[in-house]
This record gives sequence, structure tokens and C-alpha cells, in this order.
Amino acid sequence: MIDLFRHKFIGPLAIIWLTITVVSVVIGAVAWSRFSNNVEAATQTEQFRHSINQIVSAMQNAEVSQRNYLLTGKESYLNAFTNAENTFSREFDRLA
Repeated sequence: MIDLFRHKFIGPLAIIWLTITVVSVVIGAVAWSRFSNNVEAATQTEQFRHSINQIVSAMQNAEVSQRNYLLTGKESYLNAFTNAENTFSREFDRLA
């Protein structure tokens, strides 16, 4: 009777348990891979967004500096405009 119980129930139950374990490990590996790819894509997107924000901010600063220089003629405003130009090239290189 115990032999019959071992062969009829324990054997198939162990095979089913082993199969479920292997399948869950494979599903976990696939899920981890997708998660890792999504994190990498999110990081790249955030870096792109940061660079775009820096460029827009530099453009606004350059516009204000140029306008102030044209209105007042003070060289200090022209220096701020030149600094903004340097920011453009650095951020565009970072985007590329």
C-alpha cells in the first residue's frame, strides 16, 4: 500500500513541483531582464530630459542677457551671453 502511494502520488507530485519551480525561475529571469531594460531606458530618458531643460534654460538666459546688453550696453551682460553659448555646445554634445 505504501509502495502504491509513493509511485502513484509522490512521484507525479514531485515532477509537478519540479516543473513549477523551473518555470517560475525562467519567468523570474525574464521579468528581471525586462525590468533591467526598463530601468536603463528610464535613465536615458531622464538624462535626455535634463539636457533639454539645460538647453532651454541657457537659451532663456542668453536671450535675457542679450536684451539687457542691447538696452544698457554693459559688458557684464555680454559675458553672461557668452557663458550661455558655451553651455549650448556642451549640452548638445551631451545629447549626441
